[in-house]
Amino acid sequence: MTKAPMHSLSSYDSDIIKRIRSNDLDLDTLSMSMSIIGPNGAKQLADALKFNTTITELYLNNNQINDAGVYYISQACEYNTSLKVLDLSGNKITDKGVSAIVKMLRNNTSLSMLLLNKNLISSDGLKMLSDGLQANTTLTDLSLSHNSFNGAELKSILHQFSIRLIVKPFELI
Repeated sequence: MTKAPMHSLSSYDSDIIKRIRSNDLDLDTLSMSMSIIGPNGAKQLADALKFNTTITELYLNNNQINDAGVYYISQACEYNTSLKVLDLSGNKITDKGVSAIVKMLRNNTSLSMLLLNKNLISSDGLKMLSDGLQANTTLTDLSLSHNSFNGAELKSILHQFSIRLIVKPFELI
């Protein structure tokens, strides 16, 4: 078994995490896209995000955070009450990571948009998401394009929810 590569935060990303931890009022939308923070950076970010009250949008796409990192971010989002948009696209999240997201969806009361495009979520992960959505009352947009399931599986599982499902190259509304 190969060990996941260790990623270290840049000094810029470390400064951002300090600002998150201090509830910087000028920081409400944060894009750390393609910063390659990895799971360790995701843990540091999650520790700061847990009780942050200023960030409403967080873009973490293409950061190689994988299942371990999504576990930390999801755990923080169980407590965070300000985050409305979370982008975890392109992070090699599998069904194992989806289980952490499902737990978060059951407890989070603020998230309205979740982007999980370009991950490795299978039809089993899709079923888990369906279970998590049953308890969630705030999510209105869920984007699942380019994962490891087909549109028919998505439609058959998620048709009962009144959320806008975005699945490229087509949309289910």
